[in-house]
Amino acid sequence: MSKSIKKNRALAFESQDGKCCYCGFPMWIGSPGDYLPSRFASKPAMNRLRCTAEHKVARVDGGPNSRRNIVAACWFCNQNRHRRPNPLSSEKYAVFVQSRVRAGKWHPPVLHTMRMYVQDG
Repeated sequence: MSKSIKKNRALAFESQDGKCCYCGFPMWIGSPGDYLPSRFASKPAMNRLRCTAEHKVARVDGGPNSRRNIVAACWFCNQNRHRRPNPLSSEKYAVFVQSRVRAGKWHPPVLHTMRMYVQDG
């Protein structure tokens, strides 16, 4: 990952209060234990919430590595957006993800519990 992408990811992470732009779950950069109460979830579950640099307009579609085009997204949301047969725009994908989150069908139940703890804690 280039230095500019890392810098833009870190800036987006800070401006989004460490929450994924799609699902709104708290993410981590560096070590998950520094950001999240890992006693709630297994290592694979916590890895879903690793912060990634998400290009709102994908690079393959001509999207730049600029600050305006990069947001912070958890690994799971980022991967699933780009694995879709017909990837949605970032705005439409956010609506889709939020509907799944509200239904409790996006992340494992243990992460929903952790999210409530982090919000209340």
